[in-house]
Amino acid sequence: MRFGIMLLVGFFVTKLVLPALIKILSEADILKENWRGEPVITIGGIIIPVVLCLVYIPLGIRQTKPEDHLYLIAVCAVSLLGLTDDLLGGSSQKGIRGHFLYLWTQRKVSTGVIKAFGIGLAALWVIVKLQTDYIFLNWLVLVLSANFLNLLDLRPGRAIKGFIIICVPAVIMSLSADNAYGINNDYSLLAVSSGIVLAYARYDFQSVLMLGDTGSNTLGIIAGIALLKTPVFFRAFLVLSLIILHLAAERYSFSKLIEGNSWLNKLDRWGRE
Repeated sequence: MRFGIMLLVGFFVTKLVLPALIKILSEADILKENWRGEPVITIGGIIIPVVLCLVYIPLGIRQTKPEDHLYLIAVCAVSLLGLTDDLLGGSSQKGIRGHFLYLWTQRKVSTGVIKAFGIGLAALWVIVKLQTDYIFLNWLVLVLSANFLNLLDLRPGRAIKGFIIICVPAVIMSLSADNAYGINNDYSLLAVSSGIVLAYARYDFQSVLMLGDTGSNTLGIIAGIALLKTPVFFRAFLVLSLIILHLAAERYSFSKLIEGNSWLNKLDRWGRE
């Protein structure tokens, strides 16, 4: 019940705020070329921390739990790091390897390296504050999830689909844990974020907005937080899968691999045609 209410709150607040935000960003002329060479607002994902703050701050004192404040601070920090990379980052360094090679060869720190270290620190801060078991595993869940959705944000709607694919099993597995171990999980952050995504999605699918690092890294850390509540075997499996996918991304183009598989290509194109 609470999940549905929070989802609707996130949805309607986004519907109310997003048109005004689009107008502001359009007037600011914050545009980049997308994969088709068309100019698109590339920091559309800024709507996520904006709406989360609008929802949580009025509720914050009495209606939310201490961990919600922790999550909100971490999410806003990741959004700010992504925004910095979107606005100030260059296009010459690609991928984790590219950014660190640039650091090694040029002796210069790119915004991508700053973002990577910042996300790592934000994730560690969350894990330490939560006082969870399996600290290193949980840290990897947050960091890899945050970067993985960023890797997907190369076509309209792709990162959003990745967010849904990750979060649905996360919720199902967590509910199973509730029943088996009596864990009372609260999905307020995920619920509000899901409402934001539902209201935002058509703008992304129609190439009006692009999440950018601002949004894709943010959705990734939110998905990672949801995954922290899943059983440890699932987290271990997921981390192994994400490591393999990150290594593959350094050598192969996800877009070409998706286009070469008929099922994945249909899923990828669904909603934007």
